Formats: sequence, structure tokens, C-alpha cells
Amino acid sequence: MTELSVVRRNLDAMYAHREEKLARYHLDEEALFARAEDRLLAATTWSAYDSALYDLLASFHDSHLTYHPPQTAAPAQGYTSFRLGFTTVLAHDDLLVATSELAGVAPGDAVIAIDGKPTAEVLAAAVAGRAWSRPEAAKAAFARTWTSVLYPKGDPPRKRSIRIRDRGGAEHDIAIVPHEAKG
Repeated sequence: MTELSVVRRNLDAMYAHREEKLARYHLDEEALFARAEDRLLAATTWSAYDSALYDLLASFHDSHLTYHPPQTAAPAQGYTSFRLGFTTVLAHDDLLVATSELAGVAPGDAVIAIDGKPTAEVLAAAVAGRAWSRPEAAKAAFARTWTSVLYPKGDPPRKRSIRIRDRGGAEHDIAIVPHEAKG
């Protein structure tokens, strides 16, 4: 696979203490790449595809190794950026609304479910998918980024939903249709 060839070439050219990491953690580099290739071939979503590459690099136990998916990874025409109409921040283990353009959602509201899944489960999945970082860092990164999504150009975004608890303690279900980000 082209992506794995690029990763190997970059490791060869730029990863000075690669052999030390392989020895210290008793890693079989060929097995790591074979597992990554299997996961890439089995991926049915871009998230699963990117996750396979992230996990390959994380297996080296070095936070300096990163993967940045290219804007034109696939399809060839690239991606369109969509926004959900609000932003969130992490406060302890609570996902709080920071800004909102949505009716019925105000700054300070707690997001208690995303697409029908309790927020705690969603945050745990974000941590599991980011083995290379501290759990708090993975959760904070999720809080900053999950309300901006990329879809292949021409594909409509899927509708989303959140359940919030407002500052008065009342819970509300909010349906969201992502809107295309401008500029």
C-alpha cells in the first residue's frame, strides 16, 4: 500500500532512534506493518482508515511520530468541511457547550449524549483511539474538534443529535443538520 510505503520511507529517513524503540518494546516491525495493512484493507470509513495509521505510529511509543491525513486522501476531489453549529470544551469529564448558534443550546449546557451514546462512552472511545496521548489530552482534543467534520466532496453530511442538560437541570434532545463551513 502506498501509505505504508510512505510511512516506512519517512521512518527510514527521519526516525533516528527507531531501532532502540523496537528493541526496548520488543516490537516486530514487520508484524506491525502487516497488521496495519490488514486494518487499512478492512477499513470501511475514513476514520477507521486513519485510525489504522495512527495506531501504527503509536505502537512505536513515541509522541513525536504523527500522521496527518492529506486533504485529498480520497476521494481524489478532497473533502468539504461542515460545522455542527456549536463548540465544546472539556471541564473535568463534562463536555460543555462553549459557543452556540443552535436554538435551545446555550453556553454552559452539558452535552450528555452524542448520537444516542452517553458522552462518557464517546470520550472513552476517543481515548482508546489515541493510545499515544494521555487520556486527558485525547478528551480535550475531542472536545475541540468533534463539532467540525469532513465529508468527501459531493457527499451530504449525516444528521447528528445531542442530548443536553441545561443549567437548570432539564434535558433536551437536539437534532442537528451540519452546515457547510464558509472560509
